[in-house]
Amino acid sequence: MNSETFLTTEGFDPERPFRLAEGVWWVGHYLADDPFQCHAYLIENGDQSVLIDPGSKLTFPHVLGKVEDVLPFTRIRYFICHHQDPDITSTLPLIDQLVSRKDAVIISHWRAIALLKHYGLDLPFWCVEQNGWHLNAGGRRLKFILTPYLH
Repeated sequence: MNSETFLTTEGFDPERPFRLAEGVWWVGHYLADDPFQCHAYLIENGDQSVLIDPGSKLTFPHVLGKVEDVLPFTRIRYFICHHQDPDITSTLPLIDQLVSRKDAVIISHWRAIALLKHYGLDLPFWCVEQNGWHLNAGGRRLKFILTPYLH
C-alpha cells in the first residue's frame, strides 16, 4: 500500500466537493451552531450514480451545488437514506420534485420507510431487506448492514 491510498484533508474546502476515493465524494454541508450534521456522499457511477443521506432543506442547496460540481444531478438514480431523521431526509420532497427519471428510487430499510412514506413522495421506495441487503449499481455493489440507533 502506498501513501497515495490514505485519505488526507490537505486542500479541504468545506464549500467544495471533497474526493474521498475514486468516484466517491463528500458533498455535505456544515451547519454552524447545529448539533445535527449530515454528511452527504456521492458515488459517481455514470447514470447509476448514488446520493447517500441527501440532508435537510437547510443543507440541500449546498449539497446540490456540490453534486452539480461533480456530475449532473440527473445522473443520480439511487437516493440512500440510512435512517428517517429530518437532518438526513427532510429534503426528499425537494428531490421528489427535481427527479424526472422513471427508474429513480429511494433506498432504505423497512423501519425508515414506514416513516418516510409520510412525506407523500412519488419516488418509489426500494427496501434493502427485500433485495438481499445489497445493491448492484452499474458495476458497483453496495452492501447494507442494519445498525439501529447508530449515527
